[in-house]
Amino acid sequence: MRHRPDWFVAQPCEEEVKADFEAALSDPRVSVLVTELPSGPAVVGYALVRVVKRDSSTEAHARSTVTSESQNGASVCMTSTITVHGQPEQRTECT
Repeated sequence: MRHRPDWFVAQPCEEEVKADFEAALSDPRVSVLVTELPSGPAVVGYALVRVVKRDSSTEAHARSTVTSESQNGASVCMTSTITVHGQPEQRTECT
């Protein structure tokens, strides 16, 4: 995360990071996958995926949004896929 100081705080509060992941893990719309080295239980990367479904309204069609965030120490990717009328549109930004 040090390679994207415009996205990430240099020294985040450990308690707040823990609370953020606990909140994500308690949300049924979220899946978190972690990568560990075979030599030990240290987490070296993660992917967090959230699915949000929105009903139609008088101004907007029903749609689903899948947002994923992944970090592996070398790069960070943010991907969003929005589906409206069955047509997905994906946006990805990696560093």
